[in-house]
Amino acid sequence: MQKFKSFFMLVLITSLFTFGIESLLLFAGSLEPPGSPAPTMNTLDDIYKRITTGSNAAAHSLDPSGPPASTMHTLQEIYNAIPGVLTNPATAAAVLNGKSVIIRSNGQMLVITGIGTIGTNFFILRTGQIMSYIAGDDGTYRKGFTKGYTNADGSWNGATRFTDNGDNTVTDNITGLMWTKNANQGPGATRWTNAMNGADTCLVGGYSDWRLPNVRELLSIIDYKNQLPALPTGHPFINVQNNWYWTSTTYKPDTAYAGVVSLLNGIVNFDDKGINFYVWYCRAGQ
Repeated sequence: MQKFKSFFMLVLITSLFTFGIESLLLFAGSLEPPGSPAPTMNTLDDIYKRITTGSNAAAHSLDPSGPPASTMHTLQEIYNAIPGVLTNPATAAAVLNGKSVIIRSNGQMLVITGIGTIGTNFFILRTGQIMSYIAGDDGTYRKGFTKGYTNADGSWNGATRFTDNGDNTVTDNITGLMWTKNANQGPGATRWTNAMNGADTCLVGGYSDWRLPNVRELLSIIDYKNQLPALPTGHPFINVQNNWYWTSTTYKPDTAYAGVVSLLNGIVNFDDKGINFYVWYCRAGQ
């Protein structure tokens, strides 16, 4: 084997001196590329549009056919287009099943595919009832969205669910609704039209967009585990009346009536707008 390697090197050196460098091409093959390289590059403009619109541009050739065109966007603009780190990123359970969202977490862009379903993971809140009176009832299954604001027994935890903002307002951390801390915005019980118009002059917390809640909004804070009042234990509200409260929802079959909710026990009814009931305002929300 050693003799063969020596013989091969002797032939190579002899060919180099006898025939010149051209003889090496017989061994190396052609040094000319077979053609132009395939397109492999995207411009800054392509990247910017990919981030902001999701468009997928074809790669460009590395072989310039003329002066480079403007990319239209700077690196700073592209950096600014990338979402910042989220403090409360979406989870799979919070995204509707079959849908996807893109989030940025720990410096990475992630695609979250949802597994949530309407009515079990969000939108419909738990009633708060934990006592079961017959197998298969509300107290048995305790279904509904809670976002974790519950006690060990599954009941609502009013101390964590509600945030006292320190300006006579309280925020429901589940619905996002802000309520006046004082649950008696009368003065006292009053007619429906007065309750509606009173929101226009309510300036609690420095806000001017207070309104009378609709039936579902007022029901969203009812806790059917409790009564007197029917609110989550540990709530921060004051002057809650164990009586009927007006809502902004009018009764379709007879528009002289509007929805009322009892803070005594959570009962819902529709009553004459000329009767005097209590008033509680909310604002913002989802």
